[in-house]
Amino acid sequence: MVAALLPLSGARVLEVGAGSGYMAAVLRAAGALEVVTLELIPELAATARHNLSRAGVGNVEVRCQDGRRGAPDRAPFQAVVISAATEMVPEELLGQVAEGGTILAPLGAPEEQDLVRLRRGVGGEWQREGLGLCRFVPLLS
Repeated sequence: MVAALLPLSGARVLEVGAGSGYMAAVLRAAGALEVVTLELIPELAATARHNLSRAGVGNVEVRCQDGRRGAPDRAPFQAVVISAATEMVPEELLGQVAEGGTILAPLGAPEEQDLVRLRRGVGGEWQREGLGLCRFVPLLS
């Protein structure tokens, strides 16, 4: 997934679905300047914070909140990674992507999704590219 977002040098990235914190750590290692990661489940958010701290990964903010709302106070983001399946990208997240930015998300039914890269062009036009079949846990709200 990270390879589909490169280059990330100096980027502000939003991750929806912090889980263990692994993706946030990889995003930072791939060059993201800062990462805001959102997790709905309090225990998972706490685990992500702990793991990131223990690994010495800085410039990552873990928030316990509904990822569908994004982090408008930190927008715009150069990249958004949705680490859970959804039928469509929530409008609130689309509005938080900078011109020239990218969203990567598993889109589709719970049984099977397509990993999709959306790029925001000049004037807000979106280009969609399917990257292949995948299967993720559903995005909770």
